[in-house]
Amino acid sequence: MEVLIVVVIIGILAAIALPSYSNYVLRANRTVGKTLVMRIVAQQEGYFTDRKQYATALNTLATDYSAATMYVKRDGGVQATNTSDTIYSVTLTGASATAYSVQLTPINAQAKDTSCGTLTYASTGARTASGTATDCWTR
Repeated sequence: MEVLIVVVIIGILAAIALPSYSNYVLRANRTVGKTLVMRIVAQQEGYFTDRKQYATALNTLATDYSAATMYVKRDGGVQATNTSDTIYSVTLTGASATAYSVQLTPINAQAKDTSCGTLTYASTGARTASGTATDCWTR
């Protein structure tokens, strides 16, 4: 009987802790993605300062971006191919000499982040999310 009670208590604790931990992992991964977006924004501004126009593709922006669409790994690194450890795809959308948007689309395990969904940062400073949450860029 005591073993059964212990099993029930462990089950209850796991039912409470597991969703909390999953949400924490999604938020941590979102922070990794947002950090890359801000790095791209800084690179775009440097590019604009040097050339008086924004880069229209990631692979023209910096040497570590080897493709027009890059994939963000959990450790914050970028690569040109989608593998099991990638959490976001990142692209420049609507890019022209005078404006751009950086789009961060959740993939693989991060696709469970439906509360924020796709994050977008525009050259005007506007930050949006396709999900229902309102604090995606602040949390």
